[in-house]
Amino acid sequence: MAEQIEKQSELIEKLYDKIEEKDAIIRKQQKMLFGRRSEKAEAIQMMENMEPLFTMDYPEPKLEEKARKVKVHERRRCPNRTDDLDSLPHEKVLIEASEEEKTCPWCGGRMIKIGEEKVRTIVKILPPQIVIEDIYTESYACPACTNDGEGVLYKTKAPGALIPGSYAGAQTITCIANERYVKGMQYYRLEKEWDRWKLPISRRTMSNWMMHASEHYFEPLFERMKDHLLKEEYIHCDETTIQVKGEEGRKDTTKSYMWVYSSVLESEHPVRLFDYTLGRGGKYAAIFLSGFTGILITDDYAGYNQVDHDQRALYSAHARRYFVDAAQGSIAYRILVQMAKIFHIEAELQYFDKERGRMKEDI
Repeated sequence: MAEQIEKQSELIEKLYDKIEEKDAIIRKQQKMLFGRRSEKAEAIQMMENMEPLFTMDYPEPKLEEKARKVKVHERRRCPNRTDDLDSLPHEKVLIEASEEEKTCPWCGGRMIKIGEEKVRTIVKILPPQIVIEDIYTESYACPACTNDGEGVLYKTKAPGALIPGSYAGAQTITCIANERYVKGMQYYRLEKEWDRWKLPISRRTMSNWMMHASEHYFEPLFERMKDHLLKEEYIHCDETTIQVKGEEGRKDTTKSYMWVYSSVLESEHPVRLFDYTLGRGGKYAAIFLSGFTGILITDDYAGYNQVDHDQRALYSAHARRYFVDAAQGSIAYRILVQMAKIFHIEAELQYFDKERGRMKEDI
């Protein structure tokens, strides 16, 4: 009888363990469906009662120990609204007195100027200006040689066209690239905008101009930037999916990949390059990073193992995700606290002036 009760107790404990495991899975799924997408932990949970870095010898957190601490209020100086305008060109507008106003209203004498007073600063945004340049060359002839029967002619040489057979100028290409790839404006919207300016350039023409400029001007610049990037000590690498419509031989729903290669924030010559590929195979990264001898910083994607490279570092932020999923009052919570401390220090270092040895906000 006692043996049977013991077996039943063991079975009940196993069932309880399975129930807790299933409950944890349900909580995780509910969080994925209905919870916050951001992985940022709340400051109260992560930063309160934080021990020194890498110190793990403190007890499990208890609800009654999580007292909310309120920081002492510190009044910050309100910055001048015009501080951010100092780097922009300024135009002085002086409100001058009329001849009548320069006459003293009491004695009728002539008043003299004793100073100026700044009243306010305003921002004036001018609409874009379109200028059509008609380029001519000059032709010269020598009258003396012409009288002697010798026709001597000279014509000035015009610079070559940016795109042969086109009236696209360098400023126009720059404007299209900025509107399309920096501001994210679609070609058809830019076409309508320019049509309101009485500039009839179709979206197809804009696209053709950009493809020609990319092939003949941007691609050599890309390769030059790549040479500089491969000489860096550290390179960040990551990839993400992208869909391209109308690609020859592929369906519009087929996934392609955009790889990003970037120098670190502290680099003297920051470089960030994007490389489009048809797949996610590690061979693409291996080809791009051929010749790189520094430290490669990536996630734990197995494809990066194909890169012929010995020095590799992994993202802490990616490893943190697994601790977030397991941080239900376990040791994972302690690790999250320590990682939060590391990320906090890393964020502060972004504002650190290495030459002066202090925070940029204090300078």
